[in-house]
Amino acid sequence: MRTFGIERERFIMSRGQIVPAIGILLPRVHETAKNNNLPEKLFSYELFAGQIEDRTPPCRTLEEIKSALVLNDKIMSTTAKQLGLAFDYSEIINPDKITALEVNPLDSRHKNIWNSISLEKRIAVSIVAGERAKRTEQKL
Repeated sequence: MRTFGIERERFIMSRGQIVPAIGILLPRVHETAKNNNLPEKLFSYELFAGQIEDRTPPCRTLEEIKSALVLNDKIMSTTAKQLGLAFDYSEIINPDKITALEVNPLDSRHKNIWNSISLEKRIAVSIVAGERAKRTEQKL
């Protein structure tokens, strides 16, 4: 049987600004997921510390996908709210909205990549991640 899934990225917001809060947010999301009997691997980081990613498990129907997306949103929104954070689902970021353009602190490979690329490429990486998520959702 054929299965499919969705992976989405979103920007982490505080007071209308994109903040590099993945180091605080992701461990709490993992805890909330575990408390709801969901695997941590459904929630992850991106190169930019101002983004978080979620994905669905393999699904067989659109109804399963919808249920998984709704549950992921609930987990992430509840946790973000507890931390005074929110999300921006834009596929393109305005550099003026970024408080600090930082690499996620959770992956040494990402730190090496980050240190080797220019500011323009750092912003472009974030834009590409958002665009990929947008295209995936539009296909459904």
